[in-house]
Amino acid sequence: MKNLIVGPGLILLAVVTSSPVLADDAPPLDDRFTLQLGGYLVSTDTTVRVDGSSGEGTEFDWEGKTGTGDADRFRVDALWRITPRHRLRLMYFDNQRDGRRAIEEEIEFQGETYPVGAVLEARSDFEILQVAYEYAFLSREDYEVAASIGIHNVDMSFGLRAEATIDGEPIGSGEIDESASTSGPLPVLGLRGIWRFADKCYLDGHAQFFALEFDNYDGEVIDAQASVIWQAFRHVGIGLGYNWFDARLDVEGDRLDGRLEWGYDGLMLFARASF
Repeated sequence: MKNLIVGPGLILLAVVTSSPVLADDAPPLDDRFTLQLGGYLVSTDTTVRVDGSSGEGTEFDWEGKTGTGDADRFRVDALWRITPRHRLRLMYFDNQRDGRRAIEEEIEFQGETYPVGAVLEARSDFEILQVAYEYAFLSREDYEVAASIGIHNVDMSFGLRAEATIDGEPIGSGEIDESASTSGPLPVLGLRGIWRFADKCYLDGHAQFFALEFDNYDGEVIDAQASVIWQAFRHVGIGLGYNWFDARLDVEGDRLDGRLEWGYDGLMLFARASF
């Protein structure tokens, strides 16, 4: 939790010391550019199944089987208000984790069998890049509501390595090392709103969803967020919110044949600069 606060806090402090004027208008509703950096204490839940040439693999809880736990992560959001009603939004989120644990049940992964008692060394990486266009169909002095359409490019990779032995004797080469990855642009539709409910205080939230079945891909994305922002200074605000993200992707491809389900949710503390 310390890193969750220190990173955005140092950035906020640097900007605050150079912006001594308190907010007296509506920067989140008026400013042309906004940059937001947040620290997230997330709870992650991942279900993985990677098939091989011999048949369907084992569907299992990635965190529970491999010992990769939750961690503090960062997310960056940026907004360009092209006109009062038209804007572009970018979002980037990266979650890399490693774990090590002896398994109590056999796992089939990418056509290889990891036996009971094998000590797994696991690695995973989830990277999300979103580009979206928004149109504010309601725009007033104290609030606005916008519809959005965009692309979530979800990049996922998994790897398992184990020294495979039975009663101390190696199986085959004594080492199993397999990995699988996939990426796919998933379009999303959504709504976003912001409301100034008190002097320097705002409610900000969005909800996005899309399901797609095309070629070798069948997937869906749900992303929802709600936060409270205190615009402490003219160009700087701080906020506390909650974010929930869930993605599912069924793939039939060369690098991965199987199912990935990944979700995270948790509190976030962020600093926002606008101008």
